[in-house]
Amino acid sequence: MRNIYTPEMKKYIKKNYQKVTYGELSVMINARFKTDFTKEAIQHFAYNYGLRKGNKNGFYPVGYERVNNKGYIMIKVSMYRPGTIWKEKHRWVWEQANGKIPKKHVIVFLDGNRFNCTLENLAMLSRTEVVKMNQFGFFFNDRNLTLDGIAIVKHSMAIHNQLRKKLGSREHKKFNNSASRKRIKERFSKKWGEKAL
Repeated sequence: MRNIYTPEMKKYIKKNYQKVTYGELSVMINARFKTDFTKEAIQHFAYNYGLRKGNKNGFYPVGYERVNNKGYIMIKVSMYRPGTIWKEKHRWVWEQANGKIPKKHVIVFLDGNRFNCTLENLAMLSRTEVVKMNQFGFFFNDRNLTLDGIAIVKHSMAIHNQLRKKLGSREHKKFNNSASRKRIKERFSKKWGEKAL
């Protein structure tokens, strides 16, 4: 005998599909309505009527937080906003205090903790500065050390920009050769030890 969904069954599925698994729901329906629906049949019905368990965006209130697969906290910023209704929390916190983030800029965590989205723990860097920070290993688990690293990178980039303006790009390349980089590394290692490099 073929099972047919009655209006009472449809109401029962809509009422209970979020509370239990599809397997448990099939057992409940079969016991209540004396049918023999399989788990797959109930799941197929729910999908056809738009009752997917994973489709919960409409149920979450504005301000709800979750963690995405990259380990960042996502915050729901709107119910019906065009485009995305979820935003990375650290970017959202920064934009609330400082306005829109310019292109080619990112927000970094000063203590390396992606769950610490307080404004004091965030800094905006250009992508070039982030590359230099990673190159020299200046991202630390200590906020103050990371701030020092940012200051060093910004200062270094400002010096190189001034040299490029004064010497021209060709002479600047000669100045920025491997020998000068070796001298800088030697000075760093004498002052802070090998671990600093």
